[in-house]
Amino acid sequence: MGRRPWCAASLLAAAISAPGVAGQDSLATSEAAAPAIPALDLAVTYSADIWANTSGGIARGVRYLDKLLAEATLDGGRALGWDGVTFYASALYTNGASLTDDLVGDYQVVSNIETGERLVRLFEAWVEAPIAGHTGSLRVGLYDLNTEFDVTDSGALFLNSGHGSS
Repeated sequence: MGRRPWCAASLLAAAISAPGVAGQDSLATSEAAAPAIPALDLAVTYSADIWANTSGGIARGVRYLDKLLAEATLDGGRALGWDGVTFYASALYTNGASLTDDLVGDYQVVSNIETGERLVRLFEAWVEAPIAGHTGSLRVGLYDLNTEFDVTDSGALFLNSGHGSS
């Protein structure tokens, strides 16, 4: 008997929050309240690895590797009225810790975020515009070709960086 009021309250809450239950006005209200898509999209991605060499290699030890990637994408159509044009820029920071050089001694770096030196740099900066009546596009600028040609989906299953970097 104690469960029935709980079930009734749950059904009532579901009926009140379900879209379209109150009639056509709820659908019209949700369409009118839809936010506009911004012209500028900003993203920040932080990756961190903690690696330990417990035997073999050059020396035993632990290294903390990190990468901070900041990205900005501008839709030229929304911002400037240039339909189909996209502007993109990204900057990269790494802490410079080295597992491979200091501890492992491998010819391929152990982690694809390992750089061996602390750095902040412009990673990509390009503009892409449609050509031939939007049947193709042309991208010009500083462009990381690994994003198109060097990374395979199956490479993500492996630990070392010999399968591409992204």
